[in-house]
Amino acid sequence: SGIGLYLLSKIGEKMIMAIRFMLWEHIIKLKTSFFDNNESGSIMSRITDDTNVINTFVSQKLPNIIPSIITILGSVIILLRMDWQMTLITLIIVPIFLAIIIPLGGMVRKISKKAQSEVASFSGLLGRVLTEIRLVKISNTENQELKNAYNNLFEIYKLGLKESKIISIIQPLTSLILLLTIGIILGFGGIRVSTGVISAGTLVAMIFYVIQLSGPLTNFSTLLTDYQRAIGASQRLSEILLEHKEELESNKNALDIDFSNQNLKFSEVSFKYDDKPILNEITFDIPSRKVTAFVGPSGSGKSTIFNLIARLYELPPSNGSI
Repeated sequence: SGIGLYLLSKIGEKMIMAIRFMLWEHIIKLKTSFFDNNESGSIMSRITDDTNVINTFVSQKLPNIIPSIITILGSVIILLRMDWQMTLITLIIVPIFLAIIIPLGGMVRKISKKAQSEVASFSGLLGRVLTEIRLVKISNTENQELKNAYNNLFEIYKLGLKESKIISIIQPLTSLILLLTIGIILGFGGIRVSTGVISAGTLVAMIFYVIQLSGPLTNFSTLLTDYQRAIGASQRLSEILLEHKEELESNKNALDIDFSNQNLKFSEVSFKYDDKPILNEITFDIPSRKVTAFVGPSGSGKSTIFNLIARLYELPPSNGSI
């Protein structure tokens, strides 16, 4: 057990290290627009908190599955050898159990995904406020930021409460199904003992084997909810990996061209962030080896022009040329 626990923990840690590095390698190569729409705290939460959920499942919850499977299979085989008819009747409970547990597990996955999103939002809020704490104090918006944080934390609390309600239903439900199984064995087995088909000793042995199933069945029910929680976290990670494409490392040869004697020319350049237009058919020439100043009010597009020159944003072909 100790060796198994260590090895599974090692596998879990290696897996999380690989996922975190893969995520970071992908994120660092994403387009600048991704970082415009996602706060740094939220991104960090996805890399650390979401992967922790997966790690907990792999290293702490998953080790229980192999002993549980062995116990269930062993107990069922022995029960079938003792009295296969009575065993089959008691196993009718299993589909009913699964029919209740699987939908509840799906609910846990949805709640877990929302909860992880709220945690990421809260991390983003903390990162933003702490980075701009001087601006917050100068603007006297401490109470507004406290209100935002409270709303975030209250949502996390409500989602945690919803998940707790489902888990508090699953565990007693498992015990109830076990008691129903014992009731069926006692009822049907009592009839078979009275008719001499099986002995009283066999009936008692069967009850003990059914009770022995209680631990593994409880493990399976909690394992299913933990699995759904891990699925919820992994879906959020896959959104980053699949939905957001990396920057194309194109035109690398352009770095070898000598631009020192060439003018920088914008020809009818238009640009917008999402649906917010910033530049509208801007045309100008910047002479080489000259100092050129950009002057204008905040939001007029000065930073956007520099971002386009540095190719932090790609300019669509239909929006002019640089």
